Amino acid sequence: MNRLFHHVFFVVPALLLGLWTGSAMAEGTLKVGVLDDSPPMVFRNAEAEIVGYDVDVLQEIGRRIGKSMQFMVIPWDEKTEYLNSGKIDVIAAALMVTEERKGLYALTAPVVKKFTETAIVADSSPMKTTNDLSGRTVCTMAGSSSNATVAGFRGPGGPVAKQSQAPTLEACLVQVASGEVESAVMDGVTCAYYVRHNPGQFRILSGELSVGQTAFGLRKNETQLAAEFDRAIADMEADGTMKTLGERWFGSHE
Repeated sequence: MNRLFHHVFFVVPALLLGLWTGSAMAEGTLKVGVLDDSPPMVFRNAEAEIVGYDVDVLQEIGRRIGKSMQFMVIPWDEKTEYLNSGKIDVIAAALMVTEERKGLYALTAPVVKKFTETAIVADSSPMKTTNDLSGRTVCTMAGSSSNATVAGFRGPGGPVAKQSQAPTLEACLVQVASGEVESAVMDGVTCAYYVRHNPGQFRILSGELSVGQTAFGLRKNETQLAAEFDRAIADMEADGTMKTLGERWFGSHE
């Protein structure tokens, strides 16, 4: 009786919380939760296909560990719930490594070893450097690491005047273009892509707001799967695959 009671006690809370207690190691296909407006990491091409650096890296990891990858766009501020409920098995799309995320996910080895956050403004803006964000209005994407970066920002003139959040990176850029906010903070390679593909509309402020690394996020209990990912990433580093993919996506930003 006591053993049955303990069994029910531990399983029912997991069900009530919507936690998925299985293992993706047994699955032939891994469901990957992504953004679709974070170029060149993950975005849609002219044919509306999901492509990018993270996509290519994951496809190659899948080939090496014997699993296929199914990409699905998710609300970024709900990624943890999607992961823990089993709706997805992997979080991708420029997932910066933070102390908070180390506690939430089983993070893989880094897939980008130097990843920066910076600010993008309208081309007509008087701002020149990230120090000029003091007293300005700034947009960040809900669920992104940029929220904490902006919240902790202290330039020579103090913090930003107001920080707002939008559901996507593109929504932040729309706010910048319309003048609703004065700047948006996101990763540097995505800023560079949008500036390159919208000539005369946006400009990147000089100076980095943060420097870190990106990884893929798995459920905390997926230690075996994380080890498989790490072995594949190490092999890809050793045989030059990571370098080739980096040059493909970060060299041209196309």
